[in-house]
Amino acid sequence: MELPMDFKSNKCTIIGSCNGLVCLTDDDYGFSGRVIYVFNPLLQKFKCIIGSSYCCNRLNHEYTRVHVGFWYDDTKSDYKLIRIMHFRKGGLLSYDKEQSLVEVYSLNTRSWRKINYAKVSGIIECSYQHVFVDGTLNGLAGYSRKSEVMIEFILSFDCRSYVFREVELPSYQEHHLCPLVPNLEVYKGCLALFVALGCDEDRTAIWSLWLMKEFGVAET
Repeated sequence: MELPMDFKSNKCTIIGSCNGLVCLTDDDYGFSGRVIYVFNPLLQKFKCIIGSSYCCNRLNHEYTRVHVGFWYDDTKSDYKLIRIMHFRKGGLLSYDKEQSLVEVYSLNTRSWRKINYAKVSGIIECSYQHVFVDGTLNGLAGYSRKSEVMIEFILSFDCRSYVFREVELPSYQEHHLCPLVPNLEVYKGCLALFVALGCDEDRTAIWSLWLMKEFGVAET
């Protein structure tokens, strides 16, 4: 399908979809999350969303990582976005100078709201797509490390209370010597972790599935 919007990188990535609407942004690391589009593929119409003036100024002058989530608020009949931004004033390797900013956008009011970001300071979020389940947006995350990024927990955002929490991951690493990067999905209405373990002798992919039947409790 040919898209009616322009992307600076000439590539796009899907952030998420709700009720037939698709949320898109640039696929290039340097442009991702700067400009966001909510697109109706049936009508071929879209809404272009940029950040607040404060946010845009910092995005243009500092090294930044941006992560975006998209969901439908059924209590207010509103589509919303969350944008998590991590700024490093000294550049790529300035871990000790990192600051965070979080904004939530409402399509009804066409405005951004800055929210408490204490829980996300110092976090490198590894997953670009978030999973919506039980009124929360969830992504795999880990804290900043100078050598490498380790996935340590699920960063969960409550879409009603606008509060972040860390959800413990199942101990899948104890069962396998060299698991690959896991994928977070929804399976049978529950948050699920799919872990690629490699291939067998016939080159058939082997996967491990962990299902969280009670949200927030890793043991379930």
